[in-house]
Amino acid sequence: MRTSYGTAQTRSATSRGRNSWTARCNESMGSGLKPQLALDTNVLFDLADGRDFATTVLEVLAEEKATVKVCPTVLVELEYEINHPSSEQKARRAEKAFQCFHTWNITPFSLAPVQHAIAKEFSDSLQNAGVLPHGELHDGCILAEAALCPLEFLLTSDQHLLSIDSEKLQAIFKAQDLPKVQIVSPRHLYVLLKRM
Repeated sequence: MRTSYGTAQTRSATSRGRNSWTARCNESMGSGLKPQLALDTNVLFDLADGRDFATTVLEVLAEEKATVKVCPTVLVELEYEINHPSSEQKARRAEKAFQCFHTWNITPFSLAPVQHAIAKEFSDSLQNAGVLPHGELHDGCILAEAALCPLEFLLTSDQHLLSIDSEKLQAIFKAQDLPKVQIVSPRHLYVLLKRM
């Protein structure tokens, strides 16, 4: 009987967490819309490894009927890991990510050549403004690609992205005439869901 109550209590807390997640997303995107996110390469690796925080967050997104996409630069990074692996483990993770897009209900998208140029220019602007360290071209491109899609959130574990000064980032989005993208940590989201 006690176990049953605990399970019901856990389900109720999880439902509140999910409702809170939906409310935050709807607040950001406008009433009635479902969450729209891009996943960074590191989140795909976490999913390939079956990490609890990543799979739980993906399950919640699926239940909320979220749109989950993968940017072109993320596809390039996965392909690079397969063809020029820095380790056998990373190559296996990249291959599994490619194989599981359909199962995970994740959709890769492409951009027009001019949009790739816009993404590179945006990334250069972030580096020149000191918002991202020099050499982090892909991080800035992924942000711009998410904006160009347009997606409202980028789910990432990358510390360069998570530690960005949000005011400076928003100013550069505005200067480049791109919609803003909010950067979200899957681990942070997982902790919030477990607490609720």
